[in-house]
Amino acid sequence: IDIPDAHDLTFTYIADTEVRMGFYRKIADLRSLDELNWVHDTMLEMFGKIPEETENLLNLTKIKILAIHCGAAAISVGKNEFTITLGTTFIPESMDLLFEFLENNSGSFHGESSIKFKIGSVREIEGILAGITRIAMS
Repeated sequence: IDIPDAHDLTFTYIADTEVRMGFYRKIADLRSLDELNWVHDTMLEMFGKIPEETENLLNLTKIKILAIHCGAAAISVGKNEFTITLGTTFIPESMDLLFEFLENNSGSFHGESSIKFKIGSVREIEGILAGITRIAMS
């Protein structure tokens, strides 16, 4: 994942270096939204209100999990765009559905397997990934 916004576990939020590194390792290993929700709730319980940089990290992790589940090989988030490179496991149920989805979501192909979307916020990416997942053959 490539993204320009600040996204980390700040020293001011989790002061203990070992604990902070433990959370970094746990977050890097997450593979499901249930696990992500557990980490979020645990951090809230242990350290209180989650700062914006940490929320950004958790949101990026959610995007990573959703991207993996929809068959992405790579994703990149820019200020006003989102690019997904589809992996070899992605097979659309219908090319017509895929093209209709791209048209309705300001998406366009770039190369053989990359799709670029215009976005207003990072939050829109979840909807895009959900739509791509629906289009993929089960």
